[in-house]
Amino acid sequence: NKNNDLKVLGMSATPVINNLYEGKTMIELITGKSYDDIETEPNVPNCMKVYQQLAIIGTRWLPEYDIQFHTKEISINVDEYLDEIKEKVTKKNVLALEQILTKAKIPTIIENLSKKTIIYTHLVTGIVDVLREEITKAGYSVAQYTGEDKTGLKEFIEGDADVLIGSSSISTGVDGLQHVCQKIIVNILPWT
Repeated sequence: NKNNDLKVLGMSATPVINNLYEGKTMIELITGKSYDDIETEPNVPNCMKVYQQLAIIGTRWLPEYDIQFHTKEISINVDEYLDEIKEKVTKKNVLALEQILTKAKIPTIIENLSKKTIIYTHLVTGIVDVLREEITKAGYSVAQYTGEDKTGLKEFIEGDADVLIGSSSISTGVDGLQHVCQKIIVNILPWT
């Protein structure tokens, strides 16, 4: 209030849209105003309010990376699993659904494997063990980097492991993969 020349620069390296409280407090810090109309419950309207305010007061730097990125989407027919899905999956049981869908995806995953491939699976219970078993049967060596078992990273980067099964633990702050791996197969993305 006493310094009319005061300027505030707020910086964030995290995607504030995943945590609306961080976005709201950053807006309030930068502007010096209270934004009681911005709620922090994660939903689309609230995300849009935070985004709009950040777009008004901020800039976003997007570096140009010297990489090429190719996406290959593959449709998988799960007709043979429909009865099992109807029997075992309830409205709130996403894990049971993904366990069944993983079984349906395994032949396509194995068909698209090559050495030094990462398989990302957001959910792990009853999924990682099935993936590991089937990929090993197909003749590949498998390492793991999940919340429960992070032992496979070094083996994959420096050793002989052909495939690395990773969960959300591998999605932030893990370096070295880019030097040995050029392919990722997504089994399960985060539902959010």
